[in-house]
Amino acid sequence: MRGKLIAAAAAAVLIVSVADAAPRPINYVGRGCVYTSHMIPETAFAQTFKPTFSVLRQVRFVLFQVDPADEDVTFVVNLRDSSGIIATSLGGMLATGTSYEDAAEGEFVTFTFERGARVTPGQSYRLELVRVSGDTDVWACTGPDFYANGFMVVNENVQAGIDMEFSAKGSGPPR
Repeated sequence: MRGKLIAAAAAAVLIVSVADAAPRPINYVGRGCVYTSHMIPETAFAQTFKPTFSVLRQVRFVLFQVDPADEDVTFVVNLRDSSGIIATSLGGMLATGTSYEDAAEGEFVTFTFERGARVTPGQSYRLELVRVSGDTDVWACTGPDFYANGFMVVNENVQAGIDMEFSAKGSGPPR
């Protein structure tokens, strides 16, 4: 009987450990656009984060245009660690006419890392938005401490207590 009890306890620990190892997405999209930040073309915007997975696949940001624009705006996301750029996403397009109301209702721009980008769960990384085309005014939905494991960065200045509305999906269990 004692052997069966020990085996059952070991199996329970294994099941809990496997469930805890599943990669979880980071999702801070749909918070309602509490604040907005004007993304002037010459300004560098980024969000720091700590992945819960070992391969980054996709990132989303909530962006919008204030005035009816006559052009789409394309961005890429550079994934950075302390040594520099690790990977660059495929282009994500903010379509002409995406409004504040669209953003507040959960519209977002998606960026895909085609082959995935290796990351270390729990390590801090920076998701840097880089404008590739379009001069139209763009705004980002931001808010107070949406995400406890990171913060917004504007022109290398940490915006303590402010985060961008973003999400990150990945695969692979934490190591």
